[in-house]
Amino acid sequence: MAVNATSRVGDIQSVHRALDLLELIASKGDLGVTEMARELNLAVSTVHNLLRTLARRGYLVSDNGRYRQGPAVIMLMSAWDPVSSLTSLITPALQRLRSLTGHAATATALVGHEARLIGFETGNSAVTVSSAQWTRQNPLALATGRVLVAMTQQSAWDEFVEAGGDAHPQWSARRWHEELTRISRVGVCVKGAKDKHDAVGVAVPVWGRGSTVMCSIGCSAPGFLTTEHVINEMLDALWQVTAELSARLGCEEIPIGRDAN
Repeated sequence: MAVNATSRVGDIQSVHRALDLLELIASKGDLGVTEMARELNLAVSTVHNLLRTLARRGYLVSDNGRYRQGPAVIMLMSAWDPVSSLTSLITPALQRLRSLTGHAATATALVGHEARLIGFETGNSAVTVSSAQWTRQNPLALATGRVLVAMTQQSAWDEFVEAGGDAHPQWSARRWHEELTRISRVGVCVKGAKDKHDAVGVAVPVWGRGSTVMCSIGCSAPGFLTTEHVINEMLDALWQVTAELSARLGCEEIPIGRDAN
C-alpha cells in the first residue's frame, strides 16, 4: 500500500498511520499484525501499539490475532449523512457538468436500499429532463442507482434485483447480474430509453479515499434528442468532472475508467 509522504509535511504522523491501518482493514478485511506491517512498511511493534489503541477505542476488534472493523466505525458510518456532507461539493460539480453538456445533471447516493438524490440541475435547453422524486425506492430505475448497486458487494445484488427488477420486466435475474457485473468492471451505466419520450441516462461513480464509492453522478436527456455522439459527449464530461470531484474527496487514483476491459 503506497503512502504519499509529500502531502504529510506538518501533519501528525501517528494519526496518518492509524488512519492508514483503518483504511487497509476496510479494503482488505481482517488482517494480522505482520501483514499490516508489511503492507504499510512499518515496524511490527509500531503497528501493534496502534492496533491496541484503536481496539481500546472500539474502532477495531481482535480475533485470534487478526483485526477487523469494530463497532465505533459502524457508529460513525451510521451517523454520516450524504446529503448534508456532500451537497456543498456536489452542487458546483453538477453545474459544471450542465455547462459542459447542456443536459440535466444528477447526483445520487445509496441510503440503505433507496436511491436518494443529493443534487439536481436541469438542462439548458427548452426540452430537458426534470426530477419530481428525490427518493427512489428502486435504485435500478436510475442510471446513477444502477452504478451504486453495481459497486456494492455482489452478495447484495439479489436483494436489489428481487425488489426492483421490474425496472426492466423482460430481464431475468441472470441478465441483471450480467449488467451489474459489466457496470462494476467499466464504471459506466448507459440506461436506454424505452421510447422516444423516455430519458436516456449515463452515469459513473464518484470515488473517495480508499477506493470508496461516495455517490454517483449522471447526465440525462430526452430519448429523441440522444444520439451515440451525445452519449459520448456526456461520458467525456462525466469523466472530467468525476476526476475533479473524486480528487477533492480524497481519491488519489480512480480505480476504473471508461477504457477498462
